[in-house]
Order: sequence, then C-alpha cells, then structure tokens
Amino acid sequence: MALVGPEIDRDNDVVHIAVVEHVERSLHGGPAVTVLSWPDQRDRVDELRRLGVPRLLVVGPHDDPAMPPDVLEDWIRVPCTDGDVRTRLACLRDHAEHAPRRPELDGAGRLIFGGRWVALSIVEERLARPLVEQFGLVVGYDELLQAGWPDEPKGKNLLRPRVSGLRRRVAPLGLELRSVREIGHVLEARSGAST
Repeated sequence: MALVGPEIDRDNDVVHIAVVEHVERSLHGGPAVTVLSWPDQRDRVDELRRLGVPRLLVVGPHDDPAMPPDVLEDWIRVPCTDGDVRTRLACLRDHAEHAPRRPELDGAGRLIFGGRWVALSIVEERLARPLVEQFGLVVGYDELLQAGWPDEPKGKNLLRPRVSGLRRRVAPLGLELRSVREIGHVLEARSGAST
C-alpha cells in the first residue's frame, strides 16, 4: 500500500496517481480518468468539465477542494493510499460508462445526439453552443443572450421565442430544454431517451 503525501511534492503526487490510473485502466478497462492538480490546473479542469471528461483532482493538505459540478469529477486529498485512489477511479469510471453521452454541434448547423441529428438556424446554433458545452447544467439568461446576439442590444423578449423553437427542434433527438425560473435554461437527455 503506497502512500503519497506531504513529504513528496504535488507534481510527484499527481504523477504517481496518474500511474495508478493507467495501471488500473490497463487491468480493468473503462474510460480514461484525467488526473489534475487542484487548484494549480483550474483552467484545464474547467475545459475538461465543458467536454464531459472524467477527472480526479489532487488536493494538497491545506488547499480547499473543488465542489464537483457533476458525477464525472471527484477529488482526493494527499496524503492518500493507492487503495483510496483506486476506489475513486473505479467510481468515476462507472459514472462515465453510465452517463448519457453529450450532444455535439458539428459546425455545419447540425446538432447530433444518439445517432440522429437536426438542422439548426444560425441563431439556434449560437444558443445551443453554451447549452451543449454545459450539458446538464443551467446556463444563465445573460450568457444565452450574449451567445445568440453577440453584437446587438439584448433583452429577454428576444430569447423567449428562439428558446421555444430550439426546444421543439431538439425534442425528436430525445433532448429536453428546460426553463429554470429567473435563472436560465438547461439542456439534458429526456428520461429514458436512447443515448
């Protein structure tokens, strides 16, 4: 039972835990889990969150851990045992294998999900981008307005009919665009939808 901890610097802790991840994946299969130092690699963590990549954050003994925004993220404080690391990795892999896939925008006006696609207008595609990037999370009104009309004056009245149209457009793919009163909207897989 190896122990990584304060007598070893954080870079070595991250490397050691990444080796444990690689060995576990080689032995048991499953999706890769990216091991990152928190808060040192915050920008990379934010990028992987948007992409829906499973990640394990290595937190030092005196650092505050990140609050995972979804089931594809966990953290572990050093010092820790390899057994603790393996348990966290197994949970993340299990969540990644059973999590619904994310929709994709192909850059040619198509939203793709579950092997099917729908065509989007230019404004619908701009509105869909932050919803896809933050799939399953609430996207605020201001962010949606900025995405949809980056160079124009904005008001919520502009957003309502476009969101309604986008909601109807994504429904055949098994996606739901839900309103979160006074905050924004969230795009998610409809319960029981094929992913």
